[in-house]
Amino acid sequence: MKRILVFTDSLGLPRSVPEHCAYEDTWCFKLKRDFNVHQVSIGGATSSDILRQCPYHIEFKPDVVIVQIGIVDCAPRFLTKFELELIKKLPDKINSKLIRALNNSKVRNFRKITYVRTDLFARNIRKLQTFFKGTPVIFINILPASDSYEKILPGIKSRVEQYNEILINEAKYICETYDLHNKGVMSDYVHLNAFGHDMIYHKIFNFLTCIENSPRIH
Repeated sequence: MKRILVFTDSLGLPRSVPEHCAYEDTWCFKLKRDFNVHQVSIGGATSSDILRQCPYHIEFKPDVVIVQIGIVDCAPRFLTKFELELIKKLPDKINSKLIRALNNSKVRNFRKITYVRTDLFARNIRKLQTFFKGTPVIFINILPASDSYEKILPGIKSRVEQYNEILINEAKYICETYDLHNKGVMSDYVHLNAFGHDMIYHKIFNFLTCIENSPRIH
């Protein structure tokens, strides 16, 4: 049986909020019915976080690696991770007021912060493929940002497009999700619902059966 190593951020995991998606509904679980899958999913993980995990899982000796990351890397932020951790150490009343005051589009537009810069994101994509040299590494592109998501997080659409372009330029194998309809995403505009997970599963399954013939499956 083909051995599949899966790396994801929270998009590969079940959820209870803002809507419920059972573990059995996730694309990772469904893939386990067909292949020997070792899943490494970390909520809030960036490409840098996933890259640091690679040495711990190389001995699984995968035939294929599947990676779903990017939204955490590219989303506009009002604080760096370090700044956010510092503020969280303050008393609750103070840190909540600070976060509410800073969490707005004006601050994000002024600071232009992302957790992973474009050049580092490109380098991480290259390193992930180099680390598993000789093994196909399939990247699932970042889910397209909807107009509704853009309204609550201005700039997200252009960031997603920019980082997806990096994936196109750097990744050998891409499983594209540009046709994933809004009904496949939860009301937070980020996470997959059961329908979305099912779409991803079928795309990945088709990709795995055709990978030697085509580098992109729609």
